[in-house]
Amino acid sequence: MNSKKWLKRLKRNLSGLSSDEKSRIIEFYKEMIDDRIEEGMTEADALEGLGAPEDVAQKIVSEGTVKGEKSPKVRKKRGGVSVWSIIGLTFFWLIFGIPIFAVWGSLVAVVFTLVLCGGVFAFCGATALSVSIIYMLWQFGAGLTLMGASVLLVGLGLIFIVCFGYLAKYCAIFTKKLFVWAFKGAIS
Repeated sequence: MNSKKWLKRLKRNLSGLSSDEKSRIIEFYKEMIDDRIEEGMTEADALEGLGAPEDVAQKIVSEGTVKGEKSPKVRKKRGGVSVWSIIGLTFFWLIFGIPIFAVWGSLVAVVFTLVLCGGVFAFCGATALSVSIIYMLWQFGAGLTLMGASVLLVGLGLIFIVCFGYLAKYCAIFTKKLFVWAFKGAIS
């Protein structure tokens, strides 16, 4: 027996329930069968695990009517992604997402470039400082001027590294949070 026949027999045996309740129960068992098949079971094994549709229907009806209770609430499984949500998200990301990530990516690139520039400034300043000490032996005034400029360059490099280094750290944290937020719906 295939799942369509099984579900048809289940629906036929759900006497005493409204058509809305029957539809919810059929949808529940249809998703349950599909889930078992997706997990690797064959259709026959999935149906065998549920039992005879008459027995399942009898249990549902008896639980819902013997004590005067309503039929069991069937919760629809949420987890699949509909075609409309994919289309909607695609248009959203094309219109808003790509420009937002492009601007944010540019800003992050600028911050990391400024940190790199700070390192280059500090390296060049340290190199010029060592050269200025030797240069002071030949021309004291020019060597002293070069030494001052190289100390200024080292200081500027260190300021860039510290300030933009902290900014780069927080940019990386924010970027991670932005990606988690942006792709949360797509991943789950």
